[in-house]
Amino acid sequence: MAKSLKNLIAPTPLWCAEITNRLKRLEDIVSFLGGASFVFDNNTSSGDPGPGRFRLDNSVKALSVAAFVSNITEGGIDVDDIYDGVDPGDQMIFAQENDPSRNLHVTITAVADNGTWHKFDYNVDASNGAEFQNNRSCSISIIRN
Repeated sequence: MAKSLKNLIAPTPLWCAEITNRLKRLEDIVSFLGGASFVFDNNTSSGDPGPGRFRLDNSVKALSVAAFVSNITEGGIDVDDIYDGVDPGDQMIFAQENDPSRNLHVTITAVADNGTWHKFDYNVDASNGAEFQNNRSCSISIIRN
């Protein structure tokens, strides 16, 4: 019994690669599980929102169809690799940190890497509460499908 168990868990290159891939995916999920923090910018123009910031393409979040999000969080963490793994069908949740009743749930339709920031096109699934307040911290969570 001990020998067969040892053979079952013996590390092989394929087994190690699979475990590494699963851990990387788990790391990506955990990185955004509670949401990364960004400051909301009420400017609605497409473009780099600046480090630690994000903006929407419409001042009414329920009518927005795109978000422009810095690759650097409010805390200075580079999340470019996580964004590069976001695919159409994945979801994002934006929530104002001091008032989580102000939130936006979306399903991603397209992702564009623009160097220092990403554009996420989406369909709105739910928009709750009042509009996000300018210069307030918000969390952005990614749910991968």
